[in-house]
Amino acid sequence: MLTENQRRWVLQRDNYTCRFCGHVGNVQTLEVDHSVPIAQGGTDHGNNLQATCWPCNALKGDRNTRAFESWIRYHFGSRAHFARYSASARASGRLPDLDRWLDNNQPTIADQLFSGWAIPVSHRRAESWFF
Repeated sequence: MLTENQRRWVLQRDNYTCRFCGHVGNVQTLEVDHSVPIAQGGTDHGNNLQATCWPCNALKGDRNTRAFESWIRYHFGSRAHFARYSASARASGRLPDLDRWLDNNQPTIADQLFSGWAIPVSHRRAESWFF
């Protein structure tokens, strides 16, 4: 179980930015997630913790970070397109039906051009940020 101090430390280390979609939040709007879930042998050590927004954390579920990033690539093709899905979930307060959303929200040219756009993340994860 994470302490409030650990949670705040992780959020501050990650610049209050969601690891997956780039949403910049605050202590109230971001969650701390395990990169490798506890059920898969992960720990509460700082190098296994990451800031996420609630839609990304809900979608990640019990996947590890690498598997979730593969899932994002498969379904969305780019982080920018995924970020629009996550933003629509935050705006509505619920996760939109994935298939319906993808049918109605095709990737834009900007999504394709900036498929590997970066946000400030800690240097220890910079190499895994780009697809």
